[in-house]
Amino acid sequence: MFLSLFNSFASATHSPLIVCLQDPPVWRNQLPFFAGFLSFSPLIPNLRPRVTFYAFKSLIGMATITLIFTNRSDHATLEISAHSLFGIKAEKFHIVNCYSVWGSTATERTVLPILALANTAFPTRVVGDLNIHHPSADPIRRHNSSALKPSFPYFSRAAEHGYRLLNAAGVYSRFPLQG
Repeated sequence: MFLSLFNSFASATHSPLIVCLQDPPVWRNQLPFFAGFLSFSPLIPNLRPRVTFYAFKSLIGMATITLIFTNRSDHATLEISAHSLFGIKAEKFHIVNCYSVWGSTATERTVLPILALANTAFPTRVVGDLNIHHPSADPIRRHNSSALKPSFPYFSRAAEHGYRLLNAAGVYSRFPLQG
């Protein structure tokens, strides 16, 4: 699946500058290599990375890219520093990548809302698989109370700190991309 995703970039009109993966394939403690991209992932002894970033190599010449460590394999922040990058006038831009799974109870997740949706002074995008479901993100799906309860702290915190969903409601960013 990941190889197909990266191979599809060869025929794309515009290749992505940054690809964020959750639960990436790891073989012999190594992430896959993809030509034209550099990988950034948290390296925690005895834990495989649960999130990773791949940055297009041409981006390296235009910006300073730093992985901000949180001492976790399921959460990382990529800080991109440059003048007027991505059409914004901020000098720093953060991308937070999370992969959250069920915690010790049915309503608890391993990446808490305060970590995933930090209050930051920099423009920030949060991507990931939080394993939560909420009607504002998926209005067509049937939601029961046990599925909704874990999602409310995330959506409440997101609203408090000005985060917005970029995907159209009910539309997922999954590969293969449709039309």
